[in-house]
Amino acid sequence: QTPFCLDGNCRNQSWEANDEMMRSLAQLSILKEMQGQLQNGMIFKGEDRRCSRYILNFKDCCGSGEGWGKSIGLGGCSEGEKTLNQKRQAGLCHSIGTYCAKKVLGKCIKKQSTYCCFNNKLLKTFHVQGRPQIKLGWGEPENPICRGFTVDELQRIDFSKIDLREVFEDLMKKFQTGKNKSN
Repeated sequence: QTPFCLDGNCRNQSWEANDEMMRSLAQLSILKEMQGQLQNGMIFKGEDRRCSRYILNFKDCCGSGEGWGKSIGLGGCSEGEKTLNQKRQAGLCHSIGTYCAKKVLGKCIKKQSTYCCFNNKLLKTFHVQGRPQIKLGWGEPENPICRGFTVDELQRIDFSKIDLREVFEDLMKKFQTGKNKSN
C-alpha cells in the first residue's frame, strides 16, 4: 500500500472491503441475467442433471472420486454425465439426492444422483438461499424441481438476506487474474 502524497501531506490509500459495492454489483448481475430470460412465466431456470453409479461393476459416472469407483474415472459414461461432473466441479449445481434407479431380485444395482444446475454461481446462490424464503422446495431425487422463479416469487425474495461471499470471491479472483495479465 503506497501512501498518497500531495503538498507534503501523506495519507495511506488502503481500501476497506465494501460489501455494499459488491452487493450492488451482484444485483446488477442478477438484473443483467434477467434480460431476455423470462420464458413461460419463469426466470432463472435450472436444469435437471443426473448421473449413475453401478453397484455390480463399480462404475461411478458421478465422478465422486471416492471409494470403490475412484480409479475407473468417467470412461464409458455419457456426455451428459461428464458435463454434470464439470458443472459440479465448477460449483454450479445443487444436490437433490440419490435414489435406486434399478433393482434386480430386490437388490439395488444402479443408483442415480440428481442435481439442479445453473449457468453461473450467482444464479445457484440465488436459488439455494432464495428458495427457503418463499418456501419453494427442490422436490425429490426422482422428480426434482429445477424450475425458475415466477415474477411474483422473485419479488418476495429479500436480496439483503442472500450471502453472496462465494460469488464475490469468484469476481475478485477474475479481477485479480485479469489485472495480472495486463502487467
